[in-house]
Amino acid sequence: MPANILLNKFLVKFVYFLICISIFSSVIFLLFLAKKNFTIRQIEVAGDSGRLMGLEKFKDRNIFITSDSEIRNLVLTDNPIISSVEVRKQLPDKIFLTVKKFHLIAALVVSEGYYHLSEDGRVLSKVKNIKNNLPKVNFYQLLAYQSYQPGDTIKFREIKDGLYFLKELTDIGEKVDSLDINGINMIVLNLENRKLIFSSDKSKESQIFQVKEIIRKFKLEGRYYKEIDLRFDKPVVRF
Repeated sequence: MPANILLNKFLVKFVYFLICISIFSSVIFLLFLAKKNFTIRQIEVAGDSGRLMGLEKFKDRNIFITSDSEIRNLVLTDNPIISSVEVRKQLPDKIFLTVKKFHLIAALVVSEGYYHLSEDGRVLSKVKNIKNNLPKVNFYQLLAYQSYQPGDTIKFREIKDGLYFLKELTDIGEKVDSLDINGINMIVLNLENRKLIFSSDKSKESQIFQVKEIIRKFKLEGRYYKEIDLRFDKPVVRF
């Protein structure tokens, strides 16, 4: 009788051992299949993005354990010019990215070069020589070339306000050649032979509303102005 009990215990342990080995082998086999068949091998990008940096980080990674948020964050970190990323996966091995870029609106003059800026003051790139017709921003405090890196946002309110005025005027068809920011109370937008003067001490929304109304009225009347100064309670127009 004791021999039978010992045999039964041995058989139970042996069966349990076989089950564990079977489960372990199955897991290893599934992992092997996942590695072989569900590895990211293709990345397709849609949108006006140019060449995206950092996509090689995702190659040969498992498509299941690489989350959409991880992909999105890495693309945004490595590509400061990209404003948003949509991620879609197609099993077994393909990722689709739909990207949107920040709008390049101006070039800030800094020591030894320029910062390419978006409308909200984000540094999209740094260049030594400018090769396009972007409006140049001349700031009273010349920033060092190394002060900001691509992806950083300019902290100066006057520059951000100047970019706001620039975008709003560009949207109504006005061509701004350059911006001269001489302080919080004098943001000058140069339009060929005309000037528009704004202030960061006043509501920028109120100022842009006023100047749009004046420009619209003058266009309807066929009148030409040399300068519109929005810094006072009532806009001052000089002909």
